[in-house]
Amino acid sequence: MKTKLFLLMLAQMVGIGTASAESGKCGANLTWDLTDGILTISGIGEMKNYGYGGAPWYSTRSTITTVNIGNGVTIIGNCAFYGCSSLTSVIIPNSVTSIGSGAFDGCSSLTSIIIPNSVTSIGDYAFYECRSLTSVSIPNGVTSIGSAAFRDCSSLTSIIIPNSVTSIGGRAFYNCSSLTSVTIPNSVTSIGSEAFSDCNNLASVSIPNSVTSIGSYAFNRVTNIIYTGDATGSPWGARSVNGFVDGYLVYSDETKTNLLACSPAFAGELTIPNSVTSIGSSAFYYCTSLTSITIPNSVTSIGENAFSYCSGLKEVHITDLVAWCKIIFGDVKNEGANPLGHAHNLYLNGELITDLTIPDGVTSIGECAFEGCSSLTSVTIPNSVTNIGRDAFKKCSGLTGVYITDLVAWCKINFNVVFGTSSDNPLAYAHNLYLNGNLVTDLTIPDGVTSIGSGAFYGCSSLTSVRIPNGVTSIGNGAFSGCSSLTSVTIPNSVTSIGDYAFYNCSSLKSVKIETTTPPGVYK
Repeated sequence: MKTKLFLLMLAQMVGIGTASAESGKCGANLTWDLTDGILTISGIGEMKNYGYGGAPWYSTRSTITTVNIGNGVTIIGNCAFYGCSSLTSVIIPNSVTSIGSGAFDGCSSLTSIIIPNSVTSIGDYAFYECRSLTSVSIPNGVTSIGSAAFRDCSSLTSIIIPNSVTSIGGRAFYNCSSLTSVTIPNSVTSIGSEAFSDCNNLASVSIPNSVTSIGSYAFNRVTNIIYTGDATGSPWGARSVNGFVDGYLVYSDETKTNLLACSPAFAGELTIPNSVTSIGSSAFYYCTSLTSITIPNSVTSIGENAFSYCSGLKEVHITDLVAWCKIIFGDVKNEGANPLGHAHNLYLNGELITDLTIPDGVTSIGECAFEGCSSLTSVTIPNSVTNIGRDAFKKCSGLTGVYITDLVAWCKINFNVVFGTSSDNPLAYAHNLYLNGNLVTDLTIPDGVTSIGSGAFYGCSSLTSVRIPNGVTSIGNGAFSGCSSLTSVTIPNSVTSIGDYAFYNCSSLKSVKIETTTPPGVYK
């Protein structure tokens, strides 16, 4: 007897013929047992909702290979099996109705899972980063798929969404890079932001006309989007919801008129409908195959980066120049944000604009307003304009003339604005300045001007002489740089500073008259 007791104790000490085991409670009426990598949940009721790292088996989670959930468990709690990186299979019984947020988050070895018909909701991040999961069958009965529910399931190749689902959460299938196709049933009314973003192998998506809300970047980088609804009579517009314009997918916010985002599925020529009043930030961001766009008079604002990196965009078509000016003459600050950033041609009622007359009443020409519009050869600016923003006519390589009717008004614009570089100035390419139709050669700056801004007359090769009135205290950087025909300049005694390169490359300059006994500093 003593020998048998000794051998049993020895076996327990060295682990011979015994199993490592842990156990405890995981709900009011649920218990758990972990033996040799097999986790068994037993009882009737709901599992607790655990935070990240809160499950009682969390410290040994990496040893769990199999989870058996007993029939009687009704809810799988939040983060229940979070981080069980060795888990390869799980059995979910018909008694379960809900899978909590982050329930299987980080189960990177999980290859397949069968969700029973009893489940009605899949929580946020439920299967986040289950990178080995290749297929999921969502049963009929599930009504919602939570945000990021299958995010970064990079091995997931197919998904069947049943007719019971009404909403797909934001980033629900974000970066499911192996997903090749998905069909969205006509029960779905909303698709969250970035729901299928970066599913770059997704060859096609079919969207029914039941969908009334599509979030920003929902299909970013998806190459082919198919609208399966009836486009007759523009049902999207009639219901004032998100939809398609000329076969291309667009999105709208709760105002039902503001375009928010798009997919590179846009191609060719796009006409915005008259119901749209504003085009939101990044609306057509990176739509590289978009070649032309027609914008109706109903649009009153275009957001930042609306057409950024639309490298194929060559034409913008408008029907009312005044309405267009109301759009683009506000501040546009981000690189590439202006519709003309890539569209080198602006059309008014089908006619290419070369000689542009800014309508009376316009007070400000915004930053980047006509950047890159190489078809422009001349621009007429009315007295109502009091400000020209940075890069307003940058890269307008065909611009040779600027027409004004009031030199004082022009000076108010051009002399009190410090431009970032000389190329920002409207005259950077326009070598000729016209006053009431006459080419300005002998220029007298009007009384009342106190400073001449940087790059103010950069490259104005028609100027032969300039007289600066008493009262001007500073001449900005590069103010007359490149005025190759300039032969004489008179600088009054009020001028105390002359900026860098103010008269750089004035190759014909022979006479500089300085009306002071103490000449101002000239740097370069």
